[in-house]
Amino acid sequence: LSHAEVDIAQAAKLEPQDHHTRGRQGFLALAKGNFEDAARYFEIASAQSDDYNWVLGLILAKLGLNSVEEARKKLLDVISKWSKQERQDGLEWLDWLLNLHPHLSSVSIEIRSILLNPEKLADKTPFSTHVSSISPALSEESANT
Repeated sequence: LSHAEVDIAQAAKLEPQDHHTRGRQGFLALAKGNFEDAARYFEIASAQSDDYNWVLGLILAKLGLNSVEEARKKLLDVISKWSKQERQDGLEWLDWLLNLHPHLSSVSIEIRSILLNPEKLADKTPFSTHVSSISPALSEESANT
Protein backbone atom coordinates (compact mmCIF):
# COMPACT_ATOMS: atom_id res chain seq x y z
CA LEU A 1 0.00 0.00 0.00
CA SER A 2 2.84 2.43 0.67
CA HIS A 3 3.72 2.72 -3.04
CA ALA A 4 0.05 3.31 -3.90
CA GLU A 5 -0.20 5.90 -1.13
CA VAL A 6 2.75 7.83 -2.56
CA ASP A 7 1.33 7.72 -6.10
CA ILE A 8 -2.12 8.79 -4.98
CA ALA A 9 -0.74 11.58 -2.81
CA GLN A 10 1.19 12.88 -5.82
CA ALA A 11 -1.93 12.72 -7.99
CA ALA A 12 -3.89 14.58 -5.30
CA LYS A 13 -1.31 17.38 -5.41
CA LEU A 14 -1.39 17.61 -9.20
CA GLU A 15 -5.11 17.11 -9.79
CA PRO A 16 -6.94 17.27 -6.47
CA GLN A 17 -10.44 17.52 -7.95
CA ASP A 18 -10.07 14.94 -10.73
CA HIS A 19 -12.53 12.05 -10.44
CA HIS A 20 -9.75 9.52 -11.07
CA THR A 21 -7.77 10.94 -8.15
CA ARG A 22 -10.82 10.87 -5.88
CA GLY A 23 -11.72 7.34 -6.98
CA ARG A 24 -8.21 6.08 -6.32
CA GLN A 25 -8.26 7.77 -2.91
CA GLY A 26 -11.52 5.94 -2.31
CA PHE A 27 -10.07 2.53 -3.13
CA LEU A 28 -7.04 3.24 -0.96
CA ALA A 29 -9.34 4.20 1.92
CA LEU A 30 -11.34 0.98 1.35
CA ALA A 31 -8.15 -1.08 1.56
CA LYS A 32 -7.28 0.59 4.86
CA GLY A 33 -10.79 0.12 6.25
CA ASN A 34 -11.47 3.87 6.33
CA PHE A 35 -14.99 3.45 5.02
CA GLU A 36 -16.23 6.98 5.81
CA ASP A 37 -13.34 8.50 3.84
CA ALA A 38 -13.89 5.99 1.05
CA ALA A 39 -17.59 6.88 0.81
CA ARG A 40 -16.75 10.60 0.71
CA TYR A 41 -14.18 10.14 -2.07
CA PHE A 42 -16.48 7.92 -4.12
CA GLU A 43 -19.38 10.36 -3.72
CA ILE A 44 -17.18 13.10 -5.20
CA ALA A 45 -15.87 10.87 -8.00
CA SER A 46 -19.31 9.53 -8.95
CA ALA A 47 -20.76 13.06 -8.98
CA GLN A 48 -18.11 14.02 -11.55
CA SER A 49 -18.23 10.88 -13.69
CA ASP A 50 -20.67 8.06 -14.36
CA ASP A 51 -17.83 5.51 -14.32
CA TYR A 52 -19.28 2.39 -12.73
CA ASN A 53 -16.09 1.87 -10.68
CA TRP A 54 -16.88 4.90 -8.53
CA VAL A 55 -20.46 3.77 -7.90
CA LEU A 56 -19.20 0.29 -7.11
CA GLY A 57 -16.66 1.76 -4.71
CA LEU A 58 -19.42 3.74 -3.02
CA ILE A 59 -21.50 0.55 -2.66
CA LEU A 60 -18.54 -1.23 -1.08
CA ALA A 61 -17.87 1.69 1.26
CA LYS A 62 -21.52 1.66 2.35
CA LEU A 63 -21.16 -2.05 3.13
CA GLY A 64 -18.11 -1.25 5.22
CA LEU A 65 -20.18 1.30 7.13
CA ASN A 66 -22.82 -1.41 7.65
CA SER A 67 -25.26 0.67 5.59
CA VAL A 68 -26.51 -2.40 3.76
CA GLU A 69 -29.83 -0.84 2.74
CA GLU A 70 -28.06 2.18 1.20
CA ALA A 71 -25.64 -0.12 -0.64
CA ARG A 72 -28.51 -2.28 -1.91
CA LYS A 73 -30.54 0.73 -3.03
CA LYS A 74 -27.55 2.24 -4.85
CA LEU A 75 -26.83 -1.06 -6.60
CA LEU A 76 -30.47 -1.49 -7.62
CA ASP A 77 -30.36 2.01 -9.14
CA VAL A 78 -27.50 1.07 -11.47
CA ILE A 79 -27.45 -2.71 -11.95
CA SER A 80 -29.60 -2.65 -15.10
CA LYS A 81 -27.00 -0.40 -16.77
CA TRP A 82 -24.05 -2.66 -15.95
CA SER A 83 -22.77 -5.21 -18.42
CA LYS A 84 -22.08 -8.79 -17.45
CA GLN A 85 -18.36 -7.91 -17.29
CA GLU A 86 -19.02 -4.95 -15.01
CA ARG A 87 -21.07 -7.19 -12.69
CA GLN A 88 -18.20 -9.70 -12.72
CA ASP A 89 -15.80 -6.87 -11.85
CA GLY A 90 -18.16 -5.99 -9.01
CA LEU A 91 -17.95 -9.54 -7.66
CA GLU A 92 -14.15 -9.46 -7.88
CA TRP A 93 -13.98 -6.14 -6.01
CA LEU A 94 -16.41 -7.50 -3.42
CA ASP A 95 -14.18 -10.54 -2.94
CA TRP A 96 -11.15 -8.22 -2.67
CA LEU A 97 -12.89 -6.22 0.05
CA LEU A 98 -13.94 -9.36 1.92
CA ASN A 99 -10.40 -10.73 1.74
CA LEU A 100 -9.15 -7.56 3.44
CA HIS A 101 -12.11 -7.23 5.81
CA PRO A 102 -13.66 -10.70 6.39
CA HIS A 103 -16.00 -9.37 9.06
CA LEU A 104 -18.09 -7.86 6.24
CA SER A 105 -19.01 -11.22 4.73
CA SER A 106 -22.39 -11.44 6.46
CA VAL A 107 -23.49 -8.00 5.23
CA SER A 108 -22.37 -8.68 1.67
CA ILE A 109 -24.77 -11.54 0.91
CA GLU A 110 -27.50 -9.41 -0.63
CA ILE A 111 -25.06 -7.41 -2.77
CA ARG A 112 -23.50 -10.64 -4.06
CA SER A 113 -26.95 -12.02 -4.87
CA ILE A 114 -27.88 -8.93 -6.89
CA LEU A 115 -24.58 -8.97 -8.80
CA LEU A 116 -24.98 -12.68 -9.57
CA ASN A 117 -28.66 -12.64 -10.51
CA PRO A 118 -29.88 -9.19 -11.57
CA GLU A 119 -32.52 -10.80 -13.79
CA LYS A 120 -34.21 -12.18 -10.67
CA LEU A 121 -35.00 -8.63 -9.60
CA ALA A 122 -37.54 -8.33 -12.40
CA ASP A 123 -39.59 -11.26 -11.14
CA LYS A 124 -40.38 -9.49 -7.83
CA THR A 125 -39.43 -12.57 -5.85
CA PRO A 126 -38.97 -11.65 -2.19
CA PHE A 127 -35.32 -11.15 -1.38
CA SER A 128 -35.40 -13.85 1.29
CA THR A 129 -36.01 -16.40 -1.47
CA HIS A 130 -32.88 -15.22 -3.28
CA VAL A 131 -30.85 -15.48 -0.09
CA SER A 132 -32.10 -19.01 0.52
CA SER A 133 -30.91 -20.03 -2.93
CA ILE A 134 -27.40 -18.86 -2.01
CA SER A 135 -27.27 -19.77 1.66
CA PRO A 136 -29.98 -22.09 3.01
CA ALA A 137 -28.41 -22.00 6.48
CA LEU A 138 -28.77 -18.23 6.68
CA SER A 139 -32.40 -18.40 5.60
CA GLU A 140 -33.17 -20.98 8.25
CA GLU A 141 -31.36 -18.89 10.86
CA SER A 142 -33.36 -15.75 9.98
CA ALA A 143 -36.60 -17.74 10.00
CA ASN A 144 -35.86 -18.95 13.51
CA THR A 145 -35.19 -15.46 14.91
